[in-house]
Amino acid sequence: MNIRAAVSRLSIRSRIQMYSVVLLVLLASLMSGIIWEVSNDLLHKQLESLGQETAFHVASKSAVMIMAEDYYTLGEEVRQSAQTSHYIRYIFISDTSGRILAHTFDGGVPSALIERARQTQPSDSPQSRQLTSNEGRLLEMTAPIEQGSLGSVHVGLSTSAARQYLAGKLAEVVFLTVLVCFVAALASGRVAKAITAPLERLAIVADKIAAGQWQKQASCGGAPEVERLTTAFNAMTGTLT
Repeated sequence: MNIRAAVSRLSIRSRIQMYSVVLLVLLASLMSGIIWEVSNDLLHKQLESLGQETAFHVASKSAVMIMAEDYYTLGEEVRQSAQTSHYIRYIFISDTSGRILAHTFDGGVPSALIERARQTQPSDSPQSRQLTSNEGRLLEMTAPIEQGSLGSVHVGLSTSAARQYLAGKLAEVVFLTVLVCFVAALASGRVAKAITAPLERLAIVADKIAAGQWQKQASCGGAPEVERLTTAFNAMTGTLT
């Protein structure tokens, strides 16, 4: 009730500006929410696609190296594949018993990942799962090597890094929205002034007529509707003399 009373005391110009900005802010908030949800879903699908593509690529090249027990070349292949995208946080290859054959970790594969690799049942199809690390949320994609007979390739991708990138882009959208709101406020102020200025002139003339200055006439100008009102007002005051 207090808000309604406060709004009712505002001038028409202030109300137009306020309503314009409020509507733009509400629209921007709605659009930002929709953009975030849609972009987040698309980004997750792109990460899954990137993880599957990388895992299958490494799996297709590693079979010969594993059978030849060429683990040095296998390690080089894994490290090069991990550098193809900044979203890839790690790649490691495990055999059917869970033994690590190659990896990209500087200090060795974390024990939690080794334990998960040992617990994972051999499969001839790709698998995905969500993990939590000290870097945030991770998406791990697993692809079989030779239909799982030689082991699996594990690719970890950072969903936190992807969301940070998305949040940065959303911040740019919010900044542009604030800028648009500012411009809209200025524009609505000019429109409101074009409407209210002739009405204010009419009010001044009406006060002078009430004070006894019968010959006063309001100057015409402004929008056609306002000009018709001014003409009718002057015709009315002309009958008072």
